[in-house]
Amino acid sequence: MSGANGDPFDVVKYEVEQNLDKIKQQFVNIELGGGVQRDLGVVKEQLQSSVRNIEWDLQDLDETIAVVIGNRSRFNLSDAEIHNRRRFVGEARSLAQKWKERINQLGPVAARRGPNGTPADEISAARNDEFIQNEFQHQELIMRQQDQGLDDLAKTVQRIGDMGMVMHQELNEQAEILEDIDSEMDSATNRLQLLQRKLDQIVAQTGRDRLCLIFWLFLAFIILAILAVVL
Repeated sequence: MSGANGDPFDVVKYEVEQNLDKIKQQFVNIELGGGVQRDLGVVKEQLQSSVRNIEWDLQDLDETIAVVIGNRSRFNLSDAEIHNRRRFVGEARSLAQKWKERINQLGPVAARRGPNGTPADEISAARNDEFIQNEFQHQELIMRQQDQGLDDLAKTVQRIGDMGMVMHQELNEQAEILEDIDSEMDSATNRLQLLQRKLDQIVAQTGRDRLCLIFWLFLAFIILAILAVVL
């Protein structure tokens, strides 16, 4: 059904289409006969009431289109969609006018009254006013729900933004920690290199001392050997 998606325009558009189909079917019944002629006055009043409903609904649609044009950023409708809505209103108004002319050709109808003597037109007008009021209330409820949905979405976006800021701060802190670790690693590497050089020096120095010791021991052995021979 056209009005099932909750768009106020589609809701009223569906009502207009239903009333146009209803008028068309009633005219088909009139043309086919079938006992309608004796109730022609009742049928004519029903047709006139349907046309009035269509005219009021089309007026409501004109107002909704004007609201949308005045607040494009909120309703997010393209130019093509607005053009299609205007075209529907124009075609429906033209068709309603044609049906109205055909209804007027059915002949005069005596004014009917309700059970309490109130003219039927007044009763119908009161019912139509009640219907329009209910529709306005329904549209206001839909718009309030949409506003609430937008508010909830804005809060969600704000929470996500806050979480992003916290994550960014944590990443910066971790980057600083990594920089400190890298600096400490460089310092430790430098200390290890210095220690390695000192060890190399110690090893080199120890090697020279051994050679000197061997030389002097060898020299002492020769001296002792000579003394032993001489003595």
